[in-house]
Amino acid sequence: MAISSKDNGHPPTDWERDPGGERDIAAAFENKRILITGAGGFIGTALARALVKLSVEHLLLLDIAEAGLHELSLQMESNSTTPHALVVGDVCDAGVLRHLFERYRPQVVLHAAACKHVSLMEQNPFAAARTNVLGSQEIARASNEFGAEQLIVISTDKAVDPTGIMGATKRIAELIVLANRSRTKMKAVRLGNVFGSTGSIVPILREQIAQGRPLTITDLACERYFVSIDEAVRWLLLSCLSELSAAVLVTPTGEPRRLIELAHHLVTSLVPDASSLEYRFTGLRPGEKLRERMISEQETAIGSSVAGLLEVVNGDPQPLEVLDAAIEEIAPSVNGWDLGRLLRAIARVVPSYSPSDELLRQVETVSSTRA
Repeated sequence: MAISSKDNGHPPTDWERDPGGERDIAAAFENKRILITGAGGFIGTALARALVKLSVEHLLLLDIAEAGLHELSLQMESNSTTPHALVVGDVCDAGVLRHLFERYRPQVVLHAAACKHVSLMEQNPFAAARTNVLGSQEIARASNEFGAEQLIVISTDKAVDPTGIMGATKRIAELIVLANRSRTKMKAVRLGNVFGSTGSIVPILREQIAQGRPLTITDLACERYFVSIDEAVRWLLLSCLSELSAAVLVTPTGEPRRLIELAHHLVTSLVPDASSLEYRFTGLRPGEKLRERMISEQETAIGSSVAGLLEVVNGDPQPLEVLDAAIEEIAPSVNGWDLGRLLRAIARVVPSYSPSDELLRQVETVSSTRA
């Protein structure tokens, strides 16, 4: 299999230069039944495109978003002979998962379904908790109950010392993986920002440049880790080669890039005369950080059996009973729209998390209304 970088403007990746990696992955996925959750999303679609080039037995593609799944179905029909099924369904629905696992018996589960937009989730905290925590818990339970060989949970650098509820809920998804005691190998893989992903800064800047509008940057010093989509897919598939279980893995990212430098690069590559373009600094939005980290100060990264992938150790996860108790609080908090109860439950297992002023205002508003 070859995943090309030619169409996205990036230089050839290690994947394209290293055919040995391709052979190892091809062997690992040969004749396997694969489930991708969030299959209609940016990363889920890229995973599906990569896997149809391998000799997999069957692809099960699950997403709650009909439009993305429909677009993927059109691509699959015209470009693939791989047996596959497309299912519009909710990863948080235990009944849906039970039906799919009983019928298709997936051996490898790639869990890409997530709420990922930081500032949007500050306005929709229950959606973040429902999808990122309860959805991850349900997929882990189903993988364990029906004997899946592997579960790969896609995580994010936002889970490191989170300041937004999106990152905090993704950190709990990592803790669910770390608490695994089943035969299913469960790994969470932290990625930086994926170039070009839906709603991310690159397509936003491209649109602003095309329309001659001011380029919006949060802060002059704001910086992020970036990874191309083909590199992200490569590391996610390579993580399946690791014999680790109940582990958090981190991908190589290089140095972080300042957003203003990224904007300058796009401008110079796309606009012959950029003198008329204006930059507008908007300030950090609720839940955002000025700088991200891939590993917290309480963690250490050590080598794994897969070259390039590091295992994150020496973190400070809460005891299993504390995690279980918190998740038992999260479900009724979400169902009852009780934000104060939800934030308290999250704080029990992610003590480094402090809710944003935006969320605290929401709690105060509800409290004053009830009073």
